[in-house]
Amino acid sequence: MRSSKYIEDTEDFYQNAPCGFLTCDTNGRIAGINDTLLSLTGRTRESTVAVCSFSELLTTGSRLFAETHIMPLVKMQGFVNEVSFDMRAADGMTFPVLVNIRSVQSDQEGEEYYRLTVIDYTLRKRYERELIEAKRDAESNAEMLRIANTDLQHFAQIASHDLQAPLNTVTGLIQLMEIKGLLKRNAESEEILDLIFRNTRRMKSMISDLLEYQSFRESDSDFERVSLGEVCREALEGLAGEVEATGASFDIGALPAVSGAKIRLVRLFQNLFSNALKYRSEAPPAVLVSSREEGDKIITAVADNGTGFDPSHAEKIFGFMERLQSRDQIEGTGIGLSACRRIAESHGGSIRAESVPGEGSVFFVTLPRA
Repeated sequence: MRSSKYIEDTEDFYQNAPCGFLTCDTNGRIAGINDTLLSLTGRTRESTVAVCSFSELLTTGSRLFAETHIMPLVKMQGFVNEVSFDMRAADGMTFPVLVNIRSVQSDQEGEEYYRLTVIDYTLRKRYERELIEAKRDAESNAEMLRIANTDLQHFAQIASHDLQAPLNTVTGLIQLMEIKGLLKRNAESEEILDLIFRNTRRMKSMISDLLEYQSFRESDSDFERVSLGEVCREALEGLAGEVEATGASFDIGALPAVSGAKIRLVRLFQNLFSNALKYRSEAPPAVLVSSREEGDKIITAVADNGTGFDPSHAEKIFGFMERLQSRDQIEGTGIGLSACRRIAESHGGSIRAESVPGEGSVFFVTLPRA
């Protein structure tokens, strides 16, 4: 009873398998075909078995390919795997199939015949076509983005020159007027001149920061093993004047190496150190730099004793040209911390801040370990 049930199940599996099965003689004449393949081709068993050959189920091009290349190869080596053909249904519609062919010897008479499995891969081919199109679109978009970035860089360089030239002219003309005694020196004129010079310096600083911000690209082509200790020391060297003027102290602990672009990382930490000096309290600035490992990441903390900020602004401070104080209170363009985030993210890392108003702030920079 179990045996007959097993035989029935086997027959059902053969007829309704998820792929087509076909048996033919060495001349290609079809001797057996399952219901799955009949359904795919829209044919009947009566019009197919012992009536037509396998090649007649194919399109003209596939038929020529099968008869001149594939079947001779099967006769020579006894099998072929995953050969792509286009099959034609009874209604004339065509669809792509993958075919495996095996040469088999009959047990009773020793006659040779072929067993074929036929897999409809219409969906797979459509997905492959869509992937190719998506790849082509992505490559096209990447090229357009590259061109746009190049154009933007050229524009930024030209704009910076065109914007700075008038500022230099204004400053130069005022200084020339002073030298020639064309300006009356009094309290009011001194205030106006100071305002002019401060605003031209601010504009130059903004142009410089914008150019630098635009230059931070998301590329790891210049990544190398970089010592964070060296990075912090170089960042401090660029702020030597400000450090001396404010009486600031920096306690830089033993820091590990990370994978990154040294120039960009120096700029990141220089911005953080400059921030600590700029937003200082009445006490001399004191900055502590430490780090810890977390998996394949290095988290470096830069803590200061400055004025701090409202914790609700912990995300806002990293916005492009965002400021919590007016320019009259504290000089700056509002680009520094935004540049820090862009640099950190271009390294596959991140930056965040914690603060207590009146007690200071801590900036946490996460970077990949070398």
